[in-house]
Amino acid sequence: GGQSLTVLAQTNPADAVCMHNPTVPVGRGPAAGTIVTQVATDRKAYRAGEPVTVIFTIANVSTEPVTVTFANSPPPDFRLRIDSTTDGHAVWSYPTGPALPVLSQCTFAPGETYDLAESWDQQQRGDSGAALGPAPAGDYRLSGRLAVICLDRDCEPPAPPEAVLFQIQPAAAQPVATPAPATLVDLCSAGRVISNSYYSYPAGYNLVGGPEGRVLTGATSLYSYDPEGMTYTVLPSDSALELGVGYVAYFPTAMTGPTPPGTSRTFTVPLPPGKYVLVGNPRPALVSVQGADVVYTYDPASGYSPASVLRPGQGAWAYSAAGGTLTITDPSRCTYPTGLPLDRNR
Repeated sequence: GGQSLTVLAQTNPADAVCMHNPTVPVGRGPAAGTIVTQVATDRKAYRAGEPVTVIFTIANVSTEPVTVTFANSPPPDFRLRIDSTTDGHAVWSYPTGPALPVLSQCTFAPGETYDLAESWDQQQRGDSGAALGPAPAGDYRLSGRLAVICLDRDCEPPAPPEAVLFQIQPAAAQPVATPAPATLVDLCSAGRVISNSYYSYPAGYNLVGGPEGRVLTGATSLYSYDPEGMTYTVLPSDSALELGVGYVAYFPTAMTGPTPPGTSRTFTVPLPPGKYVLVGNPRPALVSVQGADVVYTYDPASGYSPASVLRPGQGAWAYSAAGGTLTITDPSRCTYPTGLPLDRNR
């Protein structure tokens, strides 16, 4: 979040000439189409808390040197801004605070490109640069512009670069990169007491599922996951859940309640090779999951745990190295006492 700038790459480092407060401004400024700019991020998706590297590129696409004049220093004077696509508010900008109002210039050689980078620490920041707390998971937009001033009527400032989108993913929602050998937790043979009709979610991020059409109670954030693109999509928190699909949901407080009726048939989910798939329990009862190399459930307090059964309303990551089919079915040897769950499989 600081203001230290990094020059990543420069095709002709000896040719770029930048001056602070030149005595006599030189050059007529960029003509139309001679200077183009671009913004980018080093990745399309980030885990919560990971630094986001933003890159601003300036290129002289003409066959002549081009001198660009800026109203502020140090040159080159460019601006960056990151907005939330959810509500449009700015979470970060570069530079922060007032710029030094001193005339400056840069001359770019023919064909020269100039890449500059700044890092965002995912802290939301006000106009002063003070941290206001971490940015929530979701989609974000990076935009920018080169702050050029024109000294004659033939000069034309470069068009703003096309904005780019990137994503901050929920901290609790990352698949385990390498499944580790572990003893599966089998709630049936262990004699755990679990209701067949109640869900229970502790406060924080949870992997959830449920009967088709179920709407979560108490969740303030909801995300789906695309295993092919390995990306999350922010959904309205009151979205109806799909059969057999898992989701990431955030609950500010613990929630317990009855699970609505669901399918009683055996349900299957295709597992593409080498991809994590987020699956959900489609039944209002304890179910067995079979056919994956590993299935991971998640608890905000204890993290990931391998499991062979899912509780009502629970979701999980399923992984198969070679690909296959996950079967979700009724574990016949289990019994289902009534009442609230007395054990949360922790």
